[in-house]
Amino acid sequence: MSPTDLIAAALAALGVAGLLVSGMCLIRFPDFYTRVHAVRLAGGIGAPLVCAGLALANLDGALALKLAVLAAITMLLASPAAHILASAAHGAGLAPLSNAGKRGS
Repeated sequence: MSPTDLIAAALAALGVAGLLVSGMCLIRFPDFYTRVHAVRLAGGIGAPLVCAGLALANLDGALALKLAVLAAITMLLASPAAHILASAAHGAGLAPLSNAGKRGS
């Protein structure tokens, strides 16, 4: 294996780990706003890392460029999309849980 393949595998593995953690948080978090945060992290960090790893591992330059553009678009649009979702939920009157994160009460 070449060093490029190792770096590509490491990037993809980090991205998959980020997506798995985000998926677990999506199940475990108590309300909509914290779940939106978990999804934003997956879209902003996990998916671009997987795309970057795949782009590095790919020998076809055109496909690698498409993956790099996809990673950049995903990374740039994850935060505004999460903000729009949270703002729309707040505007519709969805209140966060008042006892979120408090155990034993």
